[in-house]
Formats: sequence, C-alpha cells, structure tokens
Amino acid sequence: MFWSSRTDRAKDPLTVLPAEIAEMIFSYLDFRQIVSLVRVSSKWQEYLISMPILWKSLDFSVAKASISPSAIQKYLGFSKGNATKDPLLEQLTEIRELTLDTWSSSINIPTPGKVEMDQLHHLRLRNFSGGGVSLQSLPRLRFLQLDGSYSLIKQSSIEDSEPDPRISGLVELLVPHATFKADELMRILGPNTGDLKRLSLPHAVWLEEADLDILVRSGMLDPILDLDLSGTEVTDEVIESLAPRARQLRSIELRQTPITGISVKALVARSDCQLLHLDIRYCPNISKDAIDLARKKVGLKVSSSDVMPNHRAKKVRYE
Repeated sequence: MFWSSRTDRAKDPLTVLPAEIAEMIFSYLDFRQIVSLVRVSSKWQEYLISMPILWKSLDFSVAKASISPSAIQKYLGFSKGNATKDPLLEQLTEIRELTLDTWSSSINIPTPGKVEMDQLHHLRLRNFSGGGVSLQSLPRLRFLQLDGSYSLIKQSSIEDSEPDPRISGLVELLVPHATFKADELMRILGPNTGDLKRLSLPHAVWLEEADLDILVRSGMLDPILDLDLSGTEVTDEVIESLAPRARQLRSIELRQTPITGISVKALVARSDCQLLHLDIRYCPNISKDAIDLARKKVGLKVSSSDVMPNHRAKKVRYE
C-alpha cells in the first residue's frame, strides 16, 4: 500500500483500514509503543482505548521513569478487566487508593498468589457489570464503594456462607444502586460490625422492605453513625424497629422514600436521640406537623423540601 508524502493527499490510516486489520497491526506493538500512539491525537486515543485487548499486557518494566498510581489506575481502566501482566501487579503493592471504572468481568482483588495489597485504604468499583467481586486480604481497607450490577459479592474464594474475617475494619461502605439482597450485603457487614460508621445504600432498589428489616434485626446497623437509605423501599415499620436500636445514629438520609410522620416521631421523640441531621426531602407522605416536630429538636438540622404533602398521609399525634 502506498502512502503519499504530500500533506494535501495524506490520509489517516485509521479512516482507511478496516477495524480488524488495524487491530491486528496494533497487536504487534508492545505496551510502550501503544502508549506513545495514544498521544498522536484525541481521535487515535479514543480509537485505541476502545480496544481493551491492546491493554491486556501492561508491562511497566519498560518504563523510563517511575509510574504513578493514577497512571496505573488509568491503564487498568483501559483494559476493562483484561490486564494479566505480572509487572503491573508488582506496582500495586504500594497503592493506597484504587478506582476501577466501567469493569465488565469478574475480578479478584488482589489477585491470589501474585501480589499483596497491604497498603490499600480506599477501593472504588464504579459502573461494574461483571459476575462477581472477590475481596481477598486487604488488612488496611477502610473505604469500599461498590457501584454497579453485581450478581454476587464474595469475600473469599471459598463458596460457603461464612464471612471472611480478613476483610474487616471497614469504616465506610458506599453501595449506590445495589443489585443484591440482604444476605449478600451481610457477608460484608458481618466482620465489620462495630468498625463500620457510615453505610450508604442510596437507591438500592433491590433491597425490599423485608431485606431492610433483616438488616435492622441482625443488629449490624446498631453501631452506625451515618446511614443513607434514600430512594429505598424503607417503611415506617423498619424505622420504628431501627430507632431504639441505633442509639448512636447522628445522621440519617431518607429522602425520596414512602415514610410518614410515624418515622419522624420514632427517630426524634426518643429521650436518648442523638441525631444531628435528618434528611426527609421529597417525602410526600410526611406532613408539615411532623417536620415542625423535628425542627423543635434542639441541635437537629432538618432537610426538607417544599413538595406538597400527600393528603392521604396517615394522621399522627405528636404530643
């Protein structure tokens, strides 16, 4: 194939070659050469990133300078879960924060028998659509975010239902849009009961009232300081069960839920109430009287909206 040297007749090969041929040519290049081509133009960068197979062998041993953790995270994201090269894994040992975005396969963190991630403090898995997550030995992990579609949450490679004590000491767990039930969530909560201080389950639509009730009655929510149940199917019955148990609760977010003034009274009318923040925005079943009752609580900040209450809401006596 002849390429003209004249700039007025030059063509970008990516606009001429079939995708299969281009991918075959790029497959002969090593990792360092691929990284160089990413810098050619924004179009080339977009094209190369769209082919995860090119990012399977992330060999940082050829790098002339040290590789930053942010660069490792970026190239891991490009691989979409296909990275297998051991030199990469060796670079992960000192990472304190790791974010994996748009992952499309099952993942083991860390890879068993290959690397220890003793320093990992924050782990975020965003837009995950794989079959499962296996969290192995992460002794310093304090923050965990699981955002996406999980068919199973695993804490070890064993298939029994016992929680893995090696994943303990979590202080904050964020699981937006959770797609699993209470029993799977409890496998993570179990070994962290007492350490976990913030639990966020916003818009966890798969957690039905029965699942939330199981979580409350398990006692795993009792030591929580900050709880986010926004957009869930939480009910007055669940909150009435939670309120006397979670005596340390400082903040609870219940916006966009079907609760009524019964829940508000259960939370704020207790003599041992230590709440500092109550978020009940966009809860149409809560009357103005219930909001006023909450605002009379000394030291309590109430976040509410101007949405007109549902006139069919239950009438509650607040005396």
